[in-house]
Amino acid sequence: MICVIGSNGFVGKNFCKFLIKKKQNFFGLSRKNLNSKSYIKINLSNLKKLEKILNAKKPNVIVNLAAKVDFKKKKYLKCKINFDLPKFLTDYSAKKKIKFIQMSGSIVHGSQFKSYSTNTPLKPDSNYGKNKLKADEYIQKKKVDYVIIRTGGIYGKGGPFHLGINKSISDGLKKIKPKLEGKGNFIRNYIYVNDLCRFIYLTIKKNKKGVFYIGGEKIKLKKIIKIISNKFTKGKYEHIKNNKIIKNQIIKNNISFKYTSFKKTIDEVAVL
Repeated sequence: MICVIGSNGFVGKNFCKFLIKKKQNFFGLSRKNLNSKSYIKINLSNLKKLEKILNAKKPNVIVNLAAKVDFKKKKYLKCKINFDLPKFLTDYSAKKKIKFIQMSGSIVHGSQFKSYSTNTPLKPDSNYGKNKLKADEYIQKKKVDYVIIRTGGIYGKGGPFHLGINKSISDGLKKIKPKLEGKGNFIRNYIYVNDLCRFIYLTIKKNKKGVFYIGGEKIKLKKIIKIISNKFTKGKYEHIKNNKIIKNQIIKNNISFKYTSFKKTIDEVAVL
């Protein structure tokens, strides 16, 4: 039995769909009522109620996909969702001797580096990143069967707009020309949400443990926009000129994983 925390979020929704396709026994927890026996509405800050549910359902794997995203606040303030929740889930998993999977991110290193890997300094420059890092460090110190997953950005249909590629995909699906700001020569390797779901499932089935860095195809922004516009708006996109210099940011995968090419993911998004 897999427990999915944050089952109504972007990754959570897609991971639950993936588990349904795999005919995997699971239940989801989120702050919204999804009117299904497989989902339970709960305020994830209510840890006592959460413990009662977990004790009743008896999962053997907990996947924490819940997050409160805020890149603006800099000063560290403890966050109930980004720190208290994973801390509780870590302690619970250690006590019950079950697997705990935590969704983290390159944000624990800060936004100032060109590449992100196990060797990149941990210098978070936002309150969000600081909470994520403290949660990761707590997990690693406990005697628990854990997986921590770090990505540079997650894209797909319905993805959050703080990642510009998701806004471009949304615009394309509405036949609105996507926007290319500047020359778009910088490189990213964001992970497709369905690939991420496959990887999470792989860590469960293959009984993986540790911190994993996962990225997708390395691709320039201008090529991203051209692929989206070729698929949805007959190759037309809006070019906004600016001289802002943006550096490459790459996730260096530390595990062998076959990701989907960016063009193929857009072909898939078009028929979802």
